[in-house]
Amino acid sequence: MSHNNYTHNNNNTYTIEIAIDPSSAGGTGTTISYDDTGAVYYKMDIVPNTVSTPLFAGNFTIDGVSPTYKWSWNANPIGPTNQSAPIPPHSYYTTQQIQKTLIGQYGPTYPLDNNPIYGPIKFDNSAYVNGGFTTSGKRATWSKIILKEVYLDNNGVEYTADGQTEFASSLEFTWVLNSLPNPNLFNNNSEIPYKIVAYVYIEYNFSVPLADETLSIDFDETPPTGGCTDPTADNFNGQVHFDDGSCTYPPSTHSVIIQDLGLVHSNPPLYDDPPFPSQVPSYDGFNQSTLDLSSLLVMPKNLQIGSGATPGVITLANTYLPGEYVNEVVEIDLFQRRQTVGTGNFTTINGVTTEIMETAIAAYNFPIPGSPDSQDFTSSITFLGDAKANLTAANLRIDNYNPDEGATVMRSAYVPKFSSGSYSLNTSAQPQWVPDAGYVDEDGLVPTTIVEWYTEQLDCLQPDGSTFTVGTDGMWAEEVYTASNNTIAKYPGLEWFPARVKLFVQLAFAMPAHDVYLTLDLRHDTKRTDHQFL
Repeated sequence: MSHNNYTHNNNNTYTIEIAIDPSSAGGTGTTISYDDTGAVYYKMDIVPNTVSTPLFAGNFTIDGVSPTYKWSWNANPIGPTNQSAPIPPHSYYTTQQIQKTLIGQYGPTYPLDNNPIYGPIKFDNSAYVNGGFTTSGKRATWSKIILKEVYLDNNGVEYTADGQTEFASSLEFTWVLNSLPNPNLFNNNSEIPYKIVAYVYIEYNFSVPLADETLSIDFDETPPTGGCTDPTADNFNGQVHFDDGSCTYPPSTHSVIIQDLGLVHSNPPLYDDPPFPSQVPSYDGFNQSTLDLSSLLVMPKNLQIGSGATPGVITLANTYLPGEYVNEVVEIDLFQRRQTVGTGNFTTINGVTTEIMETAIAAYNFPIPGSPDSQDFTSSITFLGDAKANLTAANLRIDNYNPDEGATVMRSAYVPKFSSGSYSLNTSAQPQWVPDAGYVDEDGLVPTTIVEWYTEQLDCLQPDGSTFTVGTDGMWAEEVYTASNNTIAKYPGLEWFPARVKLFVQLAFAMPAHDVYLTLDLRHDTKRTDHQFL
């Protein structure tokens, strides 16, 4: 048999090799193959005409014979150890339903289906061999044909599920998987055969005199239908057999993510961030103590988003299409700096001794006992001391660049007592840390529990290093105090100072075609709480 000719029907999507027996007129070479039983077979390549239309063995009928498939569980030790046959390197369905049978440990016959199949595919012509062929006057016909799909990896190397011998009759239904193809070497779920090899077994009628004879075999393919096979696409079609790249998708929605820029500022005498003290109050459940942070390379700032061990990141629940207007109020909980500390106390559980860990927070008590009204107003040291570094609405500063003003955002404005200001739904009041009389900040103003900013834009740094201008229709902050005596006992600084500050931002901008990071440059403006004496 020689392989020097191909035949092609213009209606087909493939070309089939012509096999010429070397003993026939015009035959050259010795290409007849024999399996382990001595049976004769010829190999013929079936090649797709274009790469745009996949060619699969399960799409064929041959001389009107439908394909069958059997898989031996016992013959595939490297494959799955259950009833599932090895999956092909693609997810394409066949265009016709195939009878599949599992042999070996379980042995059931499954209903016809067109699920993706690795092969081999067998076509059995025994009905004709034992029937019409005996009186046909023809010397040869085919008895069975085995189709095997062949793939190319990304390096251009052929791979397939090969039998231990080429070709063993005992393996006509099963490729013994000596090794599985490296999944990194082909395109996941999209690899299609670059050709199909047909193993054509020949049956002879020796009562017919020997003579040259043409054996015509009708390979009939039901071509696959292309379309969108992605269920997440707008135009998903569950009836097509392969993905032709036509999927369309709804526009991706994008998120708003809020986080602290993380910069630590120190620019005395305007403001100190972090605050000057290196001692962080802590409580181990037994006694009050402090944690010395002076050994840290960089003193952390005394505020963070969220109350966790590390500063939090907020992703808004709502997502937006590109061009969609973002109009919602963001509520951001700001807390004092958190620090996990070892208390020096130990506990033993089930024979294991571990140190008791505690969360220290940067909330400083007044330097002398008593309420703010009992403080000595003769000096700033005796009035606030380290407590000057506590988190308050008054000393919260947002230092993002403000394109409206051509500079960083200015200090907030105090919302007068008994008023809700321009944005808040709550009523401003005198902070607990401010004495009833005799105290004003360095600007000569009395702080209140609610402050607001009038900026309409914030330049926010994005992960790729670019800047996105976030539009706002208002920003304000409100102090929140604790009423828990247990919390105050653990952190005495919270008796008079806020347990947290709630920052509100009214977003007002059109969503771009990417996520927006509201990266806030949060500062402690401790200089602001320098008081004057009235």
